[in-house]
Amino acid sequence: MSGLQAALVVLLLTALPVYARAQTAIPTCGASPSGSGTLDDLVVRHLAAVDEYRRTFRNLSALETKTIELISASGTPEKRREIVSDFVVYRSSRDETATEYRDVRSVDGKAIENRGERALKLLTNAARAESVKKELEAIDRETRRYEFRRHLRGATASQGGIPKQWRETVHVELAGGERIAERDVLVLVYRQTSGPGSSLPLPKEFGNANLRSQGRLWIDRETCQLWRAVWELAASHPAASEPLVMIHAESTYAPSSFGILVPERIVFEWRQRFSHVKNDVPSFGVSERTTFTYASFKRFGVATDEQLRVLEEQPR
Repeated sequence: MSGLQAALVVLLLTALPVYARAQTAIPTCGASPSGSGTLDDLVVRHLAAVDEYRRTFRNLSALETKTIELISASGTPEKRREIVSDFVVYRSSRDETATEYRDVRSVDGKAIENRGERALKLLTNAARAESVKKELEAIDRETRRYEFRRHLRGATASQGGIPKQWRETVHVELAGGERIAERDVLVLVYRQTSGPGSSLPLPKEFGNANLRSQGRLWIDRETCQLWRAVWELAASHPAASEPLVMIHAESTYAPSSFGILVPERIVFEWRQRFSHVKNDVPSFGVSERTTFTYASFKRFGVATDEQLRVLEEQPR
């Protein structure tokens, strides 16, 4: 055997395990009567379940409690706010573009006065805005009214994680199985390997590192719906063996009568208090935490949607 032939054999033997791992049959929700398929099948079916979640959730409302905590350098909350709202997905009648709308009931235990009048005025003015962009911005401003620093939207009505173009930019692995609520779930681990990262600034000692997405998904073995998710933005640091996490989010879901698993609790942590003591491992400390909890899910149906459309059609 020539040197070139030997090199080719070594190359093939090195590559074969990777190819075999990608093609080996794995448990896949709804793939076949035997319940097996490839990793691609599993991810594709999960993304279809995510789309179904988004479509169904547009017609639901829920009681939401949002707790915002500003965290001191010692790790204890130094400022806290609790906002109780009726959560719905607001849809523009112009092109069905949507955003999350929170009709605030109370702030820190104090009821909001003239709530109905305020909501009517907000929706009327939003529907009369000169563009869809300004219409949705008006809705978002109402949510920001009682917040401290950060404004979150989209995490409830949508499920993030693996993007649709995942094959080109994300590495996904099956990390085994678990049980949640007496259901079999499959655990997927993913991390972004290419493509644009987050635009959030990093300390200079990170060099040219980019903040990229990574996380874990716990999906139902039969339906591919999401039971639990961890999403993070992390960047590599020359003095750390693992990427350092700047933003951490964890979501849990529960059964419903609407054909989807609905959000139960969503927690976002901003870990933007960077520390790197000499001869120590660098780290990000938590600076702010926002926790959403949900109850009393309802389907609001056509009546609510028609009300929003009528507001838009009133004479200017």
